[in-house]
Amino acid sequence: FGLGCMAVMPPAFSGGDHHMHILSEDAVDVWYAMCDAMPDDCGDEEVRTTSGSDAIAVLDDASLDKGAILSLAYFYGVPELAGSEFDDHRLVRKENAYVAAEVGRYPDRLAGFFSVNPLAEYALDEVRYWAARDDLTGLKLHLANSGFEFYDAEHVAKLRAVIDVMNEYSLPVLIQLRNLDPNYGYDHAALFIDRNAQHAPNVVFQLAHAAGWGGYDDGTHGAIQAFLDAINRGDLDRENVWFDVAAVWSEDVKDADCARFRQRLREIGFDRVLFASDWDEAVPAAYIGEMRHRLSLDDDEWTRLLDNEALYFRHESQTGSD
Repeated sequence: FGLGCMAVMPPAFSGGDHHMHILSEDAVDVWYAMCDAMPDDCGDEEVRTTSGSDAIAVLDDASLDKGAILSLAYFYGVPELAGSEFDDHRLVRKENAYVAAEVGRYPDRLAGFFSVNPLAEYALDEVRYWAARDDLTGLKLHLANSGFEFYDAEHVAKLRAVIDVMNEYSLPVLIQLRNLDPNYGYDHAALFIDRNAQHAPNVVFQLAHAAGWGGYDDGTHGAIQAFLDAINRGDLDRENVWFDVAAVWSEDVKDADCARFRQRLREIGFDRVLFASDWDEAVPAAYIGEMRHRLSLDDDEWTRLLDNEALYFRHESQTGSD
């Protein structure tokens, strides 16, 4: 690819995979229901039930100590399934409870995130239920899946209410910020910062897919710039913003975009970047190899990226310096 080719796999390190998913039997069913409703958005790969032990196995294979397990309960709130048997708060609660039970089997290695569509009528009930408990670490939001619109005042208010609860409990939010707007970029991220993030000083935001949704393009590039500008202005505390690299790299990413993202990583600072694979879409060990193959980072940068460990793995306060 012309970017640091054919490097040797790194030795074992102490960091983790900060973006992984497991699916219950119900989640597999709702996955196929979504694919029936949105056939153009699904491949033909088989989806199976996965567990905490499956996550531990792939972490071990990649010499990673810890993993962040993200509930897929937001699936049940997909707008395309509104009014279906899956559009049910009970199933949302059940899916989040599945993640809680699985990570509870490996408390020293796994941290769990509950999830919900923030636009659902039951969203605040679900967020308050889990925020008040010790089972799970934080909240996963997926704005594209949830049908969120940045310029819809009602959507913005509902998202703000959810994040306000997380701020009340000083818990982290792992968010796929990119929505379905084809023009997503700097302005959308700036709106989120202005209307949500800067009003939640007790929340650490982990920006999934480096503020995109996988791959790397102008939209993701611009969204990152919006966060860098907000940090430089003092609108956001740098210690409360992380970027994870889940699904950023693939064979479809152009060399020029690899170079742009490498520069972005250096602008962000490697102390605020988290390794993440998006398993089970990607296998952590293979994804590490792919990143190593495509990035021209020096040894110190590469080691820092892989060794970073979010505070939620340490069972400490989520805000402030690490």
